[in-house]
Amino acid sequence: MSHRPHPGRWRRWRGFWTPGSGSVRPGAVDGVDLGAGHRAGWGARDRGVRGRGERHRAAPVGYITVWPSGTPRPQTSNLNFQAGQNIPNLVIVPVGADGKFQLYNGSPGAVHLIADVAGYILGGPPSTPGAVASLLPARILDTRIGQGAPGPVLSMGSISVQVTGQGGVPPTGVSAVAVNVTAAAPTAAGYITVWPSGTPRQETSNLNFQAGQNIPNLVIVPVGPDGKIQLYNGSPGTVHLIADVAGYILSG
Repeated sequence: MSHRPHPGRWRRWRGFWTPGSGSVRPGAVDGVDLGAGHRAGWGARDRGVRGRGERHRAAPVGYITVWPSGTPRPQTSNLNFQAGQNIPNLVIVPVGADGKFQLYNGSPGAVHLIADVAGYILGGPPSTPGAVASLLPARILDTRIGQGAPGPVLSMGSISVQVTGQGGVPPTGVSAVAVNVTAAAPTAAGYITVWPSGTPRQETSNLNFQAGQNIPNLVIVPVGPDGKIQLYNGSPGTVHLIADVAGYILSG
């Protein structure tokens, strides 16, 4: 079961103690302690967190990885940024046994980070239909290396990606998944639509991008009867696509 407490902010880098100091260095890791009974509504049994992570202030091109403490850093990204760009993304991340999660600066420059909590997921194995389970981020698609589907995705083209049985998602009993979708190296401005296989593509967008912009967005999408989702490139150029699964919702 997921819950949405009153928003709470951890601003360790931008100035919860000293404004404007303490940026995260290149390749550095820092942790956030959620803590039982925090003012934002956290408890000892919390298993995951939904929050908005934001990259703040100038840094070279890079990415941010968010993952639970006490576990190896996954080879995934939750947020991609350009030099001088302030950009947020929604993140679902499990919390470690000590109530913390970690953030990694995958850029050659320093960066300030902001985190706003937006909700939490109770601990314990999910069993009730509609229950949300958070996962350690796992990459299930990277067209740059032919993982999950070949790439790049052609103009006005679509690809199908298997999600059930991948990255910690159960092979059955899943109605929807949370995936962080990243557009990489697009040759023209456009958008990405994500939808369940076996259904018509809807006239909506989940991710918009400019030419040459690497940009992510967290998407919650139902899975088709075959356990797959589809991604459509709504641009006049090619684009590579990356998808990291972050959680799932039980069917029933």
